[in-house]
Amino acid sequence: MQSTGDLAFIVDGFLPADALEALRNNTFSRAGEFEVSRLGGGRSDPGRVDPQVRRSRVLYHVGAAGDDFVRRARHLLPTALTALGLRPLPIARIQLQATSTNDGEFFRPHRDNRHPESMRRWLSFTFFLHRQPRAFTGGELRIQHDGGDGWSSIEPETNRIVMFPPGVLHEIATVACPSGAFEDSRLTLNGWIVR
Repeated sequence: MQSTGDLAFIVDGFLPADALEALRNNTFSRAGEFEVSRLGGGRSDPGRVDPQVRRSRVLYHVGAAGDDFVRRARHLLPTALTALGLRPLPIARIQLQATSTNDGEFFRPHRDNRHPESMRRWLSFTFFLHRQPRAFTGGELRIQHDGGDGWSSIEPETNRIVMFPPGVLHEIATVACPSGAFEDSRLTLNGWIVR
């Protein structure tokens, strides 16, 4: 386990190898269900597509395949919150989606709790699920330092989870994936702890 100050809490080797492989295989098998990423949105608002801000494809409903992952993420919460200096809050739910970021795709600087439907998020996380060896470059998770004085870059390492406050400015650096194949994408599970 490691922390980048109060910016992020990072754990490598988050899932056992068999659980990682099962989750990855399930996600790959659902490639046809991924859709163009949207901004904002929620229960009553489908959000909007803006390719100047976000280019990727998302599986908005991971389903039962993510249940074990969510259980393990809940177990990690107390340690992450302590490391980040955040107080525990009651958990209403954990939102989970899978994201494929392929050649030339990115997510420009943003915050995860700026829309009415996302104001109750109190912790964000990214879990890197792509296959090894990595068939893409780029795709770092970049988090802006407090006060806006620089950025920390977190490498997209398979089986790494990164937890951070949803209000911090962060981005996904542009991915280069020469094959363009879905299976070669920067593949993540992204989620939010909602109070």
